[in-house]
Amino acid sequence: MSRVPEVFDCWFESGSMPYSQAHYPFESKEEFEKNFPAEFIAEGVDQTRGWFYTLLVLSTALFDKTAYKNVIANGIILAENGQKMSKRLNNYPDPINLVDKYGADALRFYLISSQAVRSENLNFSEKGVDEVNKKIVSKLRNVLSFYKMYVSNSNLKNKISNLHSENILDKWILARLNVLTKEVSVALDNYELDKATRPIGEFVDDLSNWYVRRSRDRFKNESKDKDDAVATLRNVLIDLSKLIAPFMPFVAEEVYQEVSSSQSSVDRKESVHLDNWPTTKKITKKEEKIIKEMKKTREMVSAALEERGKAGIKIKQPLAI
Repeated sequence: MSRVPEVFDCWFESGSMPYSQAHYPFESKEEFEKNFPAEFIAEGVDQTRGWFYTLLVLSTALFDKTAYKNVIANGIILAENGQKMSKRLNNYPDPINLVDKYGADALRFYLISSQAVRSENLNFSEKGVDEVNKKIVSKLRNVLSFYKMYVSNSNLKNKISNLHSENILDKWILARLNVLTKEVSVALDNYELDKATRPIGEFVDDLSNWYVRRSRDRFKNESKDKDDAVATLRNVLIDLSKLIAPFMPFVAEEVYQEVSSSQSSVDRKESVHLDNWPTTKKITKKEEKIIKEMKKTREMVSAALEERGKAGIKIKQPLAI
């Protein structure tokens, strides 16, 4: 056996990736220099002494600068009991079965929202994937089904860009959407993936368990209030589909395709992944006040429900005046 003379070292070759893949400087010179250094690289924490290191050493030697601006390093995914995953021990669930059972998005969101994206080890739990599926994916699909039940396309032309509802519920959910957009955008700009996902579950819960529930009667009545409610929900679902697209690409596409079908062809893109990121607006004092007051209202309702529970009074049973 003899060594191939052109092969120096596998890590040297990995570290040369930015230049070698473009055959720089013999080809693609302008294209390479326009895109170097990379905005970010992502790899397991165990590559710190390999790929990360050789990338840094070679680019510093050649260009006097690093080959990347940011690093996303994931930790090691371990079995639920903290042991290393092993085929011999069979101490992990089959990934294909997980995807078949919960969907790829639930699994993806669970991993991205975990400490694994901060270089920390994660004891993988199927319960966590199940929780994401129930609390986020299923709830979002229920909201989508509700929207499709009551939407009337003839009443919604151009409403998405000209939304001026006076209903406090509409104002509140749009204020919450604005806050969510800012939180997710800032976290992503800082490459903090877990921080970006955290407020999404809370928002979906607010949308499903408060906005939709409190607005049910509005959707049933043929009036301007119904038009405002449907248009608001459509506006929220379209922007929400864009915000969750990096984390739950398939569910995001499903929501986007279903909801944006009533948009004009000028505004609608072929895919949510081709559309623009939602605009981040300054959170006004008025929005802060609405969110604060609604939070206080919900706390009062929760306290009342707790008292009813203690007294054994059913939720649907009216209270005496």
